[in-house]
Amino acid sequence: MVYIKKSLLIFLSLYLLIQIQWVSAQNFSRYDSLLRIYEVNRNLGVNKEIQIKNLIDLSTEITLSNPDKAIQFLQSAIQLVEEIGNKQKEAEISSLLGDLYLEKMFVFNAMDSYLKSYLIYRDAGQLKEMAWALINIGNVSYAQHIYDYPMQNYRLAYKIFSQINDQYGMSVALNNLGICKREMLELDSALYYMNQALQLREKLGNSLHVAYSLTYIASVYLKKQDYTKTLETIDKAMSLLNSVYPKENREADGLRISLYILKGEVRFSQGDDVSALQNLNSGLQIAENLKSDRYKVEILGKLIMVYQGKADFLQAIEINKQRIALCRKINLIDCTIEAYREMGELYNRIGVFDSAIQNYRKSLYYSDSIRFVRARNNFYDIGQAFRIYSLEQQEKVILQRMQRGQLFLGVGIIIILITGIFLLIHLRRIRNARREFETLSEAAFEGIVIHDRGLILSSNSRFSQMLKMTPEDLKGKDLYDFVVENDRQRVIELSRDN
Repeated sequence: MVYIKKSLLIFLSLYLLIQIQWVSAQNFSRYDSLLRIYEVNRNLGVNKEIQIKNLIDLSTEITLSNPDKAIQFLQSAIQLVEEIGNKQKEAEISSLLGDLYLEKMFVFNAMDSYLKSYLIYRDAGQLKEMAWALINIGNVSYAQHIYDYPMQNYRLAYKIFSQINDQYGMSVALNNLGICKREMLELDSALYYMNQALQLREKLGNSLHVAYSLTYIASVYLKKQDYTKTLETIDKAMSLLNSVYPKENREADGLRISLYILKGEVRFSQGDDVSALQNLNSGLQIAENLKSDRYKVEILGKLIMVYQGKADFLQAIEINKQRIALCRKINLIDCTIEAYREMGELYNRIGVFDSAIQNYRKSLYYSDSIRFVRARNNFYDIGQAFRIYSLEQQEKVILQRMQRGQLFLGVGIIIILITGIFLLIHLRRIRNARREFETLSEAAFEGIVIHDRGLILSSNSRFSQMLKMTPEDLKGKDLYDFVVENDRQRVIELSRDN
């Protein structure tokens, strides 16, 4: 039995090795290779920790190009982690998942993930990890444009980092405090915190982190409209990046994009549209190389701003179409709403009012659907959210139509009943009046006849006796035939006058 088990293990190991070598030999992309390796490991039922690592690697590889798929990989990893009961790994993956949720503005999902990691680290007494979780929780509130609460988290995180002498963590907390102050337009205070963070990072000697600090400082100078210092700081950060990362590097390229965007905004503010477009297009090229739709969406938004400034609304509309397509592709909820609203404004500017109204309505519709989904704490698949919302709206319309139809039917029945009652009452009155008339006419000594322009309709007994005919025989006869010829014309005239 032991021999069989050993043989089986050797066979599986050889098979796995052959599969991995085959994958490596093929001209696959890194993602395809990682996916193939994961599928082999999963099919062979190898150690779940290895599968978890495969899933994390897959998620990291496509975070920029396909964040939805990256989320799915991490969710699968979480399931495996829960099966093996590894709380430490669960906290790590929850943090990664929170980052992706936050990137897509699924704020409740992000908060849940970060809180899960925070509680695990707190219970384990891991101060450093707990401080980072506090930073992440603060970032969620910051993303919702709430600044007092995240600043409390950043200060608490800074205190913990100081206790354990984690200078990089301290620099992140300080930098985030500066970002909050920037958004609150307390720009001098923002620069104070950011410069403190910069000093710590310069001591640590990490050029990439220093470049990040310089980028944030440049963004504050831009808000202060100090374009000279903004450009100086951008150039310093770009020079530092190029000296350390002259070739392609994913993280460095992401920062380069941010710097090109900032520089484009500065040039646009200075009225240099040509330079603004050059910088933004440079950033767009890097984003395309990174296959980052998220960065492309941001840059397209800035390009629209420039073309609007040039009053080139047609070009702005074409770019915004690309932006909407990308927003919907990667499920950027708020961006989709904003893009449709902006498209409405663009069409309004060129006088195409039907298209303007249509896009305004789409913006409102998407906004309502998001509100609907958020009320149910389901943030992941926005496409499904729209479908659910559409179905409910259709059901609501159908229900309203049914209710309206029932209302009209009820009102119609009531009207018919009331009309019928009035008609019956009227007929009864006519019948009673006729009976009274007949009774009175029969009691009279004179001949009485009812006619319509000479056509006899009814007569009493006295009248029929005078003519020696029955009332039935008289009905339908011409009354004037019974008048002597000499008086006939005069009687006709009197009848007309009366």
